[in-house]
Amino acid sequence: RCNLMEALCDRYAGLPVHQACYGSSHTTVDDLTAAIRQDSSTECSTDFFLMTPFHVLATSAKLRTDLLQVLLDHYPAEAVWMQDKCREDMMAYIFRNKSPDAMIFVEMVLERTVLGVLNGWGLESWRSDICSQLDSITRSQWRERWRPDFLHGVIASLARYTKLEMTSLLDLALWKWRLDSSVQMDREECLALSGAELVIPNVTSFLWDESTPPKSIISDRSNRLVGTVGESVKNR
Repeated sequence: RCNLMEALCDRYAGLPVHQACYGSSHTTVDDLTAAIRQDSSTECSTDFFLMTPFHVLATSAKLRTDLLQVLLDHYPAEAVWMQDKCREDMMAYIFRNKSPDAMIFVEMVLERTVLGVLNGWGLESWRSDICSQLDSITRSQWRERWRPDFLHGVIASLARYTKLEMTSLLDLALWKWRLDSSVQMDREECLALSGAELVIPNVTSFLWDESTPPKSIISDRSNRLVGTVGESVKNR
């Protein structure tokens, strides 16, 4: 009990971003920006309960969209999905928040973590599928307790499509590399001898395996890699 009381009393000691989010009712955008600059950590910090600034902001009685935008602009997308000691991410707290701005928070987070990934995809059917699932989350008629389940479904679908997009782009990039480096083989031969069957499994195993959570697959790192490979294909 003593340790818990001490943790509560000093909960935000040395965590200026948490402190700014905790006092969100009077924190300005400039205050939060200054706190982020003051924070010595290069990653999204957590308190005694493993809560991030996103968690703290999501539990506020009055949700501040301007402060959320500052956090979304500064921290990587995967910070949104970090779990506290109760194994809950900030979205779980938003869905329980009774503020009229709760769904605006949800839409902002989804735009940063989901829609940003969709922009670079080539297949319209994938984008349509994800957008349709997002509509199911934000429609007001869905009961509150269903929304987290729908969100998990969206994340799982997005992770699956991210894997497909990455492997497809790698396959295409290797084929184009073989086309550019060979003058005596036709397109079909270049495709058969591109080395994709060796390269792709090794690359993807570095990025994820069967135990990798879907939320980790749709990280900013994966999104950057998809963009980089996609650009290399276009430039060849």
